Amino acid sequence: MEEKKKRKPIFYALYGAAFLLILLAVLLWHILTPDREYSASEKKNLAGLPAFSLSALTEGRLTQDLDSYAADQFPLRDRFMNIRTRALMLLGQRESNGVYLGSENSLLQRFEEADEKLSEQTAQAVSDFAERYPTSKCHFLLVPTAVSMLSERLPAGALNADENAWMDRFLSQLSPQIDAPDVRSILREAKADGISLYYHSDHHWTTDAAMAVYEALREDFSYSDTVWKRAVVSNTFRGSLSAKSGYTLPVYDEVAVYLPEEEADFHMALLDENRRVKGISCYDSEALAGNDPYEVFFGGNYPLLTIETSLDSDRTLLVFKDSYANCFLPFLVRQYSKIDMIDPRYFAEDMDVWMAWEQYSDILFLYNASTLSQDRSLMQLLGE
Repeated sequence: MEEKKKRKPIFYALYGAAFLLILLAVLLWHILTPDREYSASEKKNLAGLPAFSLSALTEGRLTQDLDSYAADQFPLRDRFMNIRTRALMLLGQRESNGVYLGSENSLLQRFEEADEKLSEQTAQAVSDFAERYPTSKCHFLLVPTAVSMLSERLPAGALNADENAWMDRFLSQLSPQIDAPDVRSILREAKADGISLYYHSDHHWTTDAAMAVYEALREDFSYSDTVWKRAVVSNTFRGSLSAKSGYTLPVYDEVAVYLPEEEADFHMALLDENRRVKGISCYDSEALAGNDPYEVFFGGNYPLLTIETSLDSDRTLLVFKDSYANCFLPFLVRQYSKIDMIDPRYFAEDMDVWMAWEQYSDILFLYNASTLSQDRSLMQLLGE
């Protein structure tokens, strides 16, 4: 007994030393390993080392940014996330990193509590912008996410803020001058007709869901009829929610596009923010060989992307968007002579200066509820 008691301090000292050596090794690994800008598995940009400033320190932003940096740049992050998720599944947990493992092989992203003041400011900024440019007909398409449209698939006890209630409040705060149809009712009808609204492993809506909304609104938006052919371009899609959560579903998603009936006298060009031609189609086939087949739509997100067409029309469109718009906008190409697509997360021009140079017959805001409820960039871009 005496001998056992004497060994305990030595044992704890060795245990503590080993623990400190492991921490030191991880820290050195962290320091010596170059920071990654992008995670292919998670399909997101990773946080970089934040710049120091007194305002960031006093406002608490520096600490938050350092936490994000440490989490995103942690060595073997992807492998540890996968191990953690598997361990939680063995314990019966069906939520990982804000993603629920639902029924019917579905992953659903949790709807987080929104900052109501921020939402009011965003709605006001959108309304003010529409009222400053009354000659442009303004539309707002706010798209629900799977967590509300497929709520029956959520696991028991799943905790979410009320996405539908937030959408109702936000839409009610928009100016009456803005046409804001209820996308939810259209999608409910599409769901009843057996249309798959969302990918199993990704947060985006499907092209079929976008097509259903386009067809339902086509007459209201005064769009001409077009004959479309559906084509599956990928059947091995495993999306962002799988990467974010670590859940690996036993099924893959398919990505479909809709191709219009060929018109010999119609052509188009995609121009980037520097007016360089980057394509002659809405679809980027090279993206299908990459990590994210959803980027087949325009090749991903850009600060500004311009579509110029051969259509002889005075109709032009300005779009403020998130990535939900990417699979919807190809349906609009044959309705406008020019479309300017702006992603406020990356665009930094003065919009009132921009509007002094450009004239648009239509303005479209297209966002998913989850992104918009947490977004500051749209309000900041539109503010006077």
